[in-house]
Amino acid sequence: MDNSLTMQIHDRTLEVLDEVGLMWPDEPSLRALARRGFKVDQAHHRVYMSAAQVETALERAPRDVALYVRDGAERLAYDRGPLLMGAGTGVAVVDLETGERRPSTSRDVAQLARIQDALPNLEIVRPIVTMTDADPRHSGLLEYALALCHTGKHVHHRVLDPGDVELLAEIGAAIAGGAQRLRQRPIVSGLYCPLSPLAYTADNVRCMLEYARRGIPFQILSQTILGASAPATVMGPVIVTNAEILGTMTLVQNLYPGTQVMYGGLLSPMDMRSGLVTYGTPEMGVLLALAGCMARHYGFISVLAGLRTDAKQCDVQAGFEKALGLWPILPVADIVYGAGNLDTGLTCAYDQLVLDDELMSAARRQLWWQPEGDGRFEVDLLREAGPRGNFLTLQSTVRAAREGWYPRFFVRGDYETWARERKSAAERARDRARELLAEHRPPPLPAETVAEIRRIVERRVDPATVAHAFAGREDAQ
Repeated sequence: MDNSLTMQIHDRTLEVLDEVGLMWPDEPSLRALARRGFKVDQAHHRVYMSAAQVETALERAPRDVALYVRDGAERLAYDRGPLLMGAGTGVAVVDLETGERRPSTSRDVAQLARIQDALPNLEIVRPIVTMTDADPRHSGLLEYALALCHTGKHVHHRVLDPGDVELLAEIGAAIAGGAQRLRQRPIVSGLYCPLSPLAYTADNVRCMLEYARRGIPFQILSQTILGASAPATVMGPVIVTNAEILGTMTLVQNLYPGTQVMYGGLLSPMDMRSGLVTYGTPEMGVLLALAGCMARHYGFISVLAGLRTDAKQCDVQAGFEKALGLWPILPVADIVYGAGNLDTGLTCAYDQLVLDDELMSAARRQLWWQPEGDGRFEVDLLREAGPRGNFLTLQSTVRAAREGWYPRFFVRGDYETWARERKSAAERARDRARELLAEHRPPPLPAETVAEIRRIVERRVDPATVAHAFAGREDAQ
């Protein structure tokens, strides 16, 4: 993005935060912000930020975000292109056996975590779906717990009740080896969404502050809708997103200095014919790329929704729309999320999750496969081979063949070979999902740690619901 456009968006963002402000419905933190010099309208729960206050927070805010795998031994790296993360938090799945859409359950949360654990191009696990067989107020806590028990990777999610953050921190400490160890090497992270434009619920504010108090990183996921919660222009949703993220970051940094915050974006158009949010549009890729450019401008870790689709099943539309949204953000995203989603984020499909992992592997091949050297090596090979030379026997060709990208679910070869089986990519992906569920075993947690996790969750969730959710865990191990 042109630097002048970046600065225009930044300048307009400062105007918005100074003149419109951010709705922040939490009395204690509003009083604390007023003591720190912020202009606060207590009656309307609104806080205003001057350009100087925002710029000062930008100077002091951490740019790096440390995310660790579950055992704390490995830190995720952002230096080789974007990491991939599962989608969230739909309320339905396409059943792996029947192919029918149904409400998602705790069993789906566990199974989808296991599949994500096995997929080689997916580094961050999300529960992906909301379990509808638990109290929705506290389902996030149980979803966190199940995911952590079914993967050795980093887990990213959210809880909806501020009191559940304390219990999540206890779960993380039980796995990591103490609260200080969890703070030093976070094995979980969170996300919270403003009510665009420029507002939060009281619970979301309190949850974010509880994450910050415990040193757990989280993303601010701005979900602006062109024409509904943001002006119906190219810059409208980007300015709203930027204002929500910079405003939130400014307040959190003043309340809890040093909090690690990620710049999250899900900017989408609205179908003006129906009034429905739509993901499968070329405009969404443009909006997300602009948001990613703003994150790069500030140096923040960005989380962008690059694998979204309106398709209702794993089909040509899903592949087309996901690719349409993915490619514009690859140069500017640090984390891409959306793997497995269908139906404008409301549904997850097992086969789509597997194919999205394959799509990311192809995208990374395009990012990483770049020229090396100055071309002299290639000229030497041409001298040796001469006109009409054959390069098939050279060691460099053998190495290239081993390093090449080969599809696992898409067809190459002659028509007759394909015609004997006539399996679609979705069918092959479903077969693979079944194989992973039957064969893959995530690294197990110690039995006493799992028992402690269950005891913690049972302080908030009905013990019978917890027992039901963990019933299949032993088989998975």
